[in-house]
Amino acid sequence: MLRRILTLFIVLPMIIIAFPADGQSHSSGNGAVTIVGLDSTAFPTMKVNLFIDGSCSSAGEIKKDNFEVEEDGNSLTIDDCYFTGNATGQKIDLAVVFDNTSSMDDEIRALKSKVTDLTQKINSSNFDARYSLVTFNGDIITTESKWTSDSKSFKDAIGNLSASGGNFNLPENSLEAIERALSFGFRPDAQKIVIVISDELSYQKGDGKSNSSYSVDDVKDDLLNAGATFIAVSPDFSDPNADPDVPRSDIARYADLATLAAQANSLWIDMRSADFSAILDQFQGIITESYVIEYTSPDSTPSENRTVQVFVNMPGCGVGSDSITYITPDSARGWIQKGNALFYQGRYIEAIQCYDRAIEIDSNYADAWNNKGVSLNILGRYEEALDATNEAIELDPQYPDAWNNKGVALNNLGRYEEALNATNKAIELDPQYSEAWNNRGATLNNLGRYEEALEAVNKSIELDPQYPDSWSNKGASLNNLDRYEEALLSIDKAIELNGSMPEAWNNRCVSMNKLGRYEEALEAADRAIELNGNMSEAWNNKGASLNNLGRYEEALKAAEKSIELNGNLSEAWNTKSSALQALGRANEADEALAMAMKLGFVG
Repeated sequence: MLRRILTLFIVLPMIIIAFPADGQSHSSGNGAVTIVGLDSTAFPTMKVNLFIDGSCSSAGEIKKDNFEVEEDGNSLTIDDCYFTGNATGQKIDLAVVFDNTSSMDDEIRALKSKVTDLTQKINSSNFDARYSLVTFNGDIITTESKWTSDSKSFKDAIGNLSASGGNFNLPENSLEAIERALSFGFRPDAQKIVIVISDELSYQKGDGKSNSSYSVDDVKDDLLNAGATFIAVSPDFSDPNADPDVPRSDIARYADLATLAAQANSLWIDMRSADFSAILDQFQGIITESYVIEYTSPDSTPSENRTVQVFVNMPGCGVGSDSITYITPDSARGWIQKGNALFYQGRYIEAIQCYDRAIEIDSNYADAWNNKGVSLNILGRYEEALDATNEAIELDPQYPDAWNNKGVALNNLGRYEEALNATNKAIELDPQYSEAWNNRGATLNNLGRYEEALEAVNKSIELDPQYPDSWSNKGASLNNLDRYEEALLSIDKAIELNGSMPEAWNNRCVSMNKLGRYEEALEAADRAIELNGNMSEAWNNKGASLNNLGRYEEALKAAEKSIELNGNLSEAWNTKSSALQALGRANEADEALAMAMKLGFVG
């Protein structure tokens, strides 16, 4: 059984945040107080990330009673307050976006030397941490590691970095690399951190030199919408002594990370202000030694400017305040935000209600239609999912995610040729779209074109080696080609990347059965069912395993459960027939086999 929901695209929520006009923190006392991030993606629940520069504050000595929060001058109750350095189980999603051109050789060496310290500090703080790494070199954007909780895997990805190449008299493409990292999505209840490091300016939309899809404003909005703490490290190109790799007359046309950081209410560090190793030490402090304050905004009125001010009062440790301004969710954008937050909690029906509200306000909102389609696919409402993605495509025919998700719906409806056409269109619009290549492979598997399916999933893996779905579908393709040992290696890689994929465990069951390892096949089927009890294919494969073990009564029950979940699964009727035959119930076995053949079973 191939993975059913083959990809997921969710547009980041649309909440605009801005610093006060001066853009500065207002501090006194021993520790400078700086708001390093405001996460309003679960509005009216708000999270403020605060860094206080001082030895006692970095030890976590400031307590909840030492903080006060005001919104528009009104004092509010703090719901929760914790220090990240000892908040066991606190989730953190850390995305590193790194320029690996030849001029960054020293910085790469420093990053390699410091990454162990960073991951050890995060581990010692008992974070529930995930890491990702994106690199950029000229126009080439590479996903080195897509969300892994394995710190060793992340360190290995850093360790494999090498500096080479780059554009001559042209900028790099840091904006697109940041967008790649943002496209991975964040856990809604995690501390979200994006670090970008580059010694050059970036291409941007409208620069007259590139086909970039993003401007500084686009990336700014997406960073703010994600509720991420953004840290940018780059030279100060306003300094006449800075030496960009583009003519100074061209600087204005390109994107400057310092400008992006200022507009996105973020931290910017002059790359030349200190030894890069010292800058990396600063990162470690911000990541592992900050305070998170949660409160509930008392008023959900849309489209209002709100100023949040946090006060710290612990003499001898930290005394001061900082403020930040945001706009409450408004109209369609606000409902998109709420829908996305509910989606990531697995509350798909409520998410759809929010997307419907967004569509009611603005029926031309392609993102709302697309996200609704994703949720409907997950709920198994495939015809409705197809209608929603078709609406998104009608509004924006150049929307690769909508074409891809249309392919998912058509695949689930058994309309494989149409699904292939939709997925091919997604790839035409974005040839680097790993998920679309994976979906193409799944569709070709369904069409019985197994060699082509294998080529497609191999392309997906080439684009994103950390995408578990592709490894699982590669295993399915190899199973279909009777290459079971190779299939098992691919499937086990998928499980290594994501042990909670029922599809991968189900594919593992298929391989084990074919290899005659029936007890292990049964264990794999049971694990798939544990993860998704409504997976008819897993119940069927459990029945096949039990038949192979001579446990026919149990096999019959498993096959009947599979049929109960999906009466059109021909393999389940065949498994039922085999169990009945072994139990001496020949007439019933013949009836089950006839149904299997009617549904297209080929023995």
